[in-house]
Amino acid sequence: MGKKSIKRIVVLIVPVGGEPYPAEIKDGCDGWQEAIGSRSFDMVGVGPGVFIVCADDYHGLDDRPNGCGLYGPYFFVKVDANGHSRSLTEAQLEKCRRYWEARRHVAPPTPAEIDGSGKVFSFSLGSPEHDAYVRARRREAEDRRRFWESL
Repeated sequence: MGKKSIKRIVVLIVPVGGEPYPAEIKDGCDGWQEAIGSRSFDMVGVGPGVFIVCADDYHGLDDRPNGCGLYGPYFFVKVDANGHSRSLTEAQLEKCRRYWEARRHVAPPTPAEIDGSGKVFSFSLGSPEHDAYVRARRREAEDRRRFWESL
């Protein structure tokens, strides 16, 4: 039996303190973690089908702010309607670079601000508090989408 080849995708990597650059990385959890310093990650949508993949916490990175309100290295990736990652197109690479350029000086929250926001939400689905929380997250996502579209 032949060895299964590992899929590779083109992303835009933003190293700490450096300029973003296109790179080919291994697709999948292990490759993505490797690209951001072997850390667990979170995905934040910034535009239709385009996400930032970044460390899901700041511990060990608090001395490495990296613009766009994030700590540590991160990258932009394309995700299709079925949730499969794909290589960024040339146009998407350029738009991701413009997104980074516009937000490169946005500082991340301080560790104290992050730790202070770690409150536990306790509300029932469908309650006014839950509805307000959902609306706030949707507004944030919509603001990111509008900013993306403005680039």
